[in-house]
Amino acid sequence: MKIKPIFDRVLAQEIKENNKTESGICLDLLPQNSLKKAIILRTGEGIFEDGTFIKMQVSENQIIYFEEHCAVKIIVQGKEYWLIKQTDILAVEQ
Repeated sequence: MKIKPIFDRVLAQEIKENNKTESGICLDLLPQNSLKKAIILRTGEGIFEDGTFIKMQVSENQIIYFEEHCAVKIIVQGKEYWLIKQTDILAVEQ
């Protein structure tokens, strides 16, 4: 991939959750919240703020949670990705 996020942004790909129950009921018709789950593919280096360099607190291959309205969706070669500021990441899986 030729996209490299800059400053304090990450490039992530959404992890789609299974939208069917064990009995086969499709949950796609239920209202969706804006919380998304994704895996980080690439990260920026960090950002200078008030003369201090703030390095990235997340790294590649981490699973993250973010709100859809805080990120930018891009499509590259038919695949969807998200550009997200580090401060807009709500949580990471451990």
